[in-house]
Amino acid sequence: MAKILSYYLSQKNSPLASKSDYLIAQADKYNLDWKLLPSIAGLESSYCLAIPVNSYNCYGYGIYGTNVRYFASWEDGIATVSSALRTQYIDKGAASVAQIGSIYASSPTWAQRVEANMKELESTLQNSTRILFPFTIDYCIMQRLQFSKRTWWNGRHARFRTL
Repeated sequence: MAKILSYYLSQKNSPLASKSDYLIAQADKYNLDWKLLPSIAGLESSYCLAIPVNSYNCYGYGIYGTNVRYFASWEDGIATVSSALRTQYIDKGAASVAQIGSIYASSPTWAQRVEANMKELESTLQNSTRILFPFTIDYCIMQRLQFSKRTWWNGRHARFRTL
């Protein structure tokens, strides 16, 4: 899933694309839906493209009025907000995105927009075979192709040799 998340975030030009493994690890550590934190980042900061300078805060966490919550790194922000979602929201009864949103944000549409981002990410996962490998086995057999010993993959093209 980390490759899918990295692909998705790179399509958004997010600096979090290189942190996909860490996002997944923290979601696993705190038993969160792996799509939640990136989806919050998408809503709150356009996937970390619009954040307070040097804050590493993609999540709008602790940002209100003139207050800004700063993190030491992308990883620090991911770990802190993941932990907070578990301990300050979910463990206190906010089990759904809607329940989290009623506490996390002042906007009444926050949860709907986070859920829309989650659905878009889920759709990317559903289409992952086309993202990671656009040729089906049937296609390769039909074309009588096989991988050469020097097969490579650069995200768009695979080199084959004909049987």
